[in-house]
Amino acid sequence: MIDADPKCCLTAQQVLGYPWLQHMKKVPNVSLGETVKARLKQFSVMNKSKRIALKDNVMKFCTMKGAFNHVAKKQRLSSSKSQEVINQITREINKALVKIQSLAIDKEAILSSLNNELNMMSLLNQIEGQQRDLDVRLSKLAKNL
Repeated sequence: MIDADPKCCLTAQQVLGYPWLQHMKKVPNVSLGETVKARLKQFSVMNKSKRIALKDNVMKFCTMKGAFNHVAKKQRLSSSKSQEVINQITREINKALVKIQSLAIDKEAILSSLNNELNMMSLLNQIEGQQRDLDVRLSKLAKNL
């Protein structure tokens, strides 16, 4: 049916004449089976959880990006702002956890993974360390000017 040579290729009218295209309006009522239905449901649940996880990652990234842009513009970072950012990240993660917990997937693995990720991030320590570094650099810059 598909051929690069136009002389050998079927015309649109000839293709539409094939029996399997003639009965396109009738859809056969064939059962998919329980296995296929179960896999489709599982795929749907996993797809939802992936979307939630991606949305959560985007929210965390946007929040952190906003905090670092604020530092870049102001050349300083207040502890209240850093605490606000941390609280916002915590709220977003908790929202994602509530959504994930409502799905029928391995909850314990997701919770422990998020817990490990938060412990590894230790965002508060990083932000406070960066605040100290910025303050030191700004004081040196002020002395040099």
